[in-house]
Amino acid sequence: MDKKTEQGIQRFFRNKKIKPKELIEGIKQSCSDNCPEGHVLVITDTVELNYNQLAGKLRVNDQDIGYISDNRSAGFLAHPALAVEAQQGLPLGLSEIILFERRMGQADKKERGSQGLPIEEKESNKWILAAQGSKACLSNAGQLTFISDRESDIYEFFCKVPDARTHVVIRSNYD
Repeated sequence: MDKKTEQGIQRFFRNKKIKPKELIEGIKQSCSDNCPEGHVLVITDTVELNYNQLAGKLRVNDQDIGYISDNRSAGFLAHPALAVEAQQGLPLGLSEIILFERRMGQADKKERGSQGLPIEEKESNKWILAAQGSKACLSNAGQLTFISDRESDIYEFFCKVPDARTHVVIRSNYD
């Protein structure tokens, strides 16, 4: 990437008029427009965006940056849902993107006592939110199959996501 391109990208993301929510809505609309009436696979997982190289420039009260999984590196997390046409395997786009961070200075889940919290207050709710957002985005699809790893093997996910047109395939964590 040349210097001018890099500067242009930096200016774009520093522009106060650029709102992540609006970018995500545009991405989801494009996916919805590509949605066929047939069977769609939705593949979800969490990715970490590491901004540790900027750690000296970040502040504890930064609105958009926190810690990633190692609880040391600065960054944020994204939980995208990739929609794929089932027969041909053609990507349709991202049907949902959940962005979140673990606040700097925030107690970890053991210290917070997350086991007693309702699912809506837990980070694992990202699986349900991504599925619900994807179901709305892909409303034209005749059938949806969500594919995810063992982190989504939670009771509330099984209660809230499957329905007459929606199935789940999860690499199980528990018997």
